[in-house]
Amino acid sequence: MEIQSLSSFQYHKDIELRWADLDMQFHVNNAVYVTYIEHARVYYLKDVAQWQFEPNPVVVAELNIKYLRPITKDHLPVVAIKCTKIGNSSMILDYMMYEKTNPELIFAVATTPIVAVDQDGRPAPISSEVKFKVKAFERASA
Repeated sequence: MEIQSLSSFQYHKDIELRWADLDMQFHVNNAVYVTYIEHARVYYLKDVAQWQFEPNPVVVAELNIKYLRPITKDHLPVVAIKCTKIGNSSMILDYMMYEKTNPELIFAVATTPIVAVDQDGRPAPISSEVKFKVKAFERASA
C-alpha cells in the first residue's frame, strides 16, 4: 500500500479522541484506528453521495491498513478519504489518517472495498445518482 499525496484527497473528517480510545501509555489502540476510518466513511457517504443507508446498506468487503506511527493523547487526528473506483455495486475507498496541526505526520493509510447490499445481504446496484455525485466530487478535486 503506497502513501499518496495528501493533496489528492478532497474530503477530510476531524476525529475527536475519547479517553476510552487510549491505552495505559496514552496511545490510541490499533483497533480504534478502524473505528475512526468507519466514522469518516459514514460521513463521506452521507456528505458526498447523500447515501441513504436505509434501505441501502453497505458492508466492508475487506480492510487493508498500514500503521505508520502511534496516535497519542496530544494529537488531533484527521481522516482523509477518496473514492478511487466505483463499479456496479462496489466502491474502493482510500484513507489517510494524519495530524491536523502537522499534515506531514501520517498515522496510517488504508483501503476498503465497500459493497452495496440488499435486505438479504446480496450485492445491489449503486444508484446512478450516487455514482454521479461521487464522480463529480472526486473529479472536482483532481
